[in-house]
Amino acid sequence: MNKPDRKKLIIALILFAAIVLVSCLIRIDVASDGNGEALVRRNGNPAGSHVNLMLLMMLAASVLLDIPYGILVCAVAGLVSELFISIAVKGAAAYAVPSMIVSAIISFIAAKGVKKDHSWIGILKTCSVSAVVAVVCYFLFDLIIMNDYDIASHMLPINILSGLVNVAAAVPIVKVISVMIYKKDSSINTAV
Repeated sequence: MNKPDRKKLIIALILFAAIVLVSCLIRIDVASDGNGEALVRRNGNPAGSHVNLMLLMMLAASVLLDIPYGILVCAVAGLVSELFISIAVKGAAAYAVPSMIVSAIISFIAAKGVKKDHSWIGILKTCSVSAVVAVVCYFLFDLIIMNDYDIASHMLPINILSGLVNVAAAVPIVKVISVMIYKKDSSINTAV
């Protein structure tokens, strides 16, 4: 069995910690019905609604670590982040497993997409597809699994806005990372 690269493991641990810290510390709680009251699901459970920069961090980590490290780091970081956030935001723990699954999917899309096309347009497309996947998955989770249309429809525009902010911030960061990683052939696909 091949031993993992020590340098890559250290980078993976640092990125894991960065994803968890950024998503837990730089977040905006939006679990409000507009009157300052927390959103409550039909069954009486709180809806742990918040937005953060987790997608930005995961896109960067996915491209930097590639597959399989990026997927593993992002999936576990998504799970752990939601569990930590649930300490402050009631109801966020319900999103732990879905966040792990969505994070793994996003990481796979980002790593494959940027490796295939690391031009500005390619990175924008990859980051946008990742954001759309996240928005759709969380919407479907609230709608189908949690069976709560009110929460799903309330969070949809907030998640879209969060996705746009994350993509806008991620594109230049992912571009810099991709230039560092693919510099030997960066002259091929860096044109706009």
